[in-house]
This record gives sequence, C-alpha cells and structure tokens, in this order.
Amino acid sequence: MKKFLFLIALMIPAFAFGMSKSQERVKVTGVVEWYGTAPFAWLGLKTEDGTLYSLTADKDKKDALEELHGYRLCVEGILLDEAASPKMMSAPQIKVKGWKKV
Repeated sequence: MKKFLFLIALMIPAFAFGMSKSQERVKVTGVVEWYGTAPFAWLGLKTEDGTLYSLTADKDKKDALEELHGYRLCVEGILLDEAASPKMMSAPQIKVKGWKKV
C-alpha cells in the first residue's frame, strides 16, 4: 500500500507538468493605441491587418508603453492562454517582455 501511495505521489506532479499549457512567445508589429474610456481604458496593439492585441506588462513596462501611444512597435512577449476580460473585446493578450520602434 505504501508503494502504491508513493507511486501516486510521484505521478501527480508529472501529470500536472505534462498537462500545463505551453506559453507561446510571439513578436507582433503594430501601432500602440488606447481603447475604451476611462476608467476602463486599456492599452492595445493594432496590426496592419486589423488584428487587435491587448497589452499587459509589469508597471514599469506599462508606463513606458503608455508613453509610446501612436508609435509603431515590434512587441515581443508571451501570448497568454487565458481569455481577455470582457472590457477588452476578447482581444488576445500579450504579456510584453520587450519592444523596439519600427
């Protein structure tokens, strides 16, 4: 019985690790824009083909991105699996890791 419980205890982390969703790194080029109205405004990136992405980042990066409103950027980050909140019109979310002006 102890061996059985030990095997189960070993299998649970392995199963959980195997079932975790991989985080896809992406590079997307577009124009940084504000969407919505205060207090529900959110920062987005609109590509040339009209695709809209919601941008999330830590406070320092978000503050810097806000200053780049209207600029064309190549944003690198992680495409998040969780659905965007309703205020973001179900736009896919990118957790920003870095960017450069294009």
